[in-house]
Amino acid sequence: MTSFYVSTSGSDSNNGSQATPFLTLGYAIAQASNGDTINISSGTHSYGTTSANNVINIGKELTIIGRNDTSGTRPVINVATASNNTAVLCNASNITIKGIEIFHNPASTGSNDTCISIAPASEPEVIRITV
Repeated sequence: MTSFYVSTSGSDSNNGSQATPFLTLGYAIAQASNGDTINISSGTHSYGTTSANNVINIGKELTIIGRNDTSGTRPVINVATASNNTAVLCNASNITIKGIEIFHNPASTGSNDTCISIAPASEPEVIRITV
């Protein structure tokens, strides 16, 4: 099992280590394998509007942990979506998400946007998450 790191000052061309973290959660998920852990640093991690149905698709058995900074500030995942889309999709079994705030900024009021969608039978464990 591998631990990857994501930071607002990282780069997706890095190797995802603590010393050289990735920039985006989506890229970290793509690099991870079942059973891996992704550590997200404090700060606001913004994802712009996309036409994709799911901006962040967690389709693997992962643990995603928000790491507070010394002041206790936890990471914020700020997602803007195009109309009728999902910001975060949990689409696998054995997903654990903890210590993260997810802010969803839909394209328009009244659209069928979803902040977090949990696929049938995925049964994620969500701990201390603010939506």
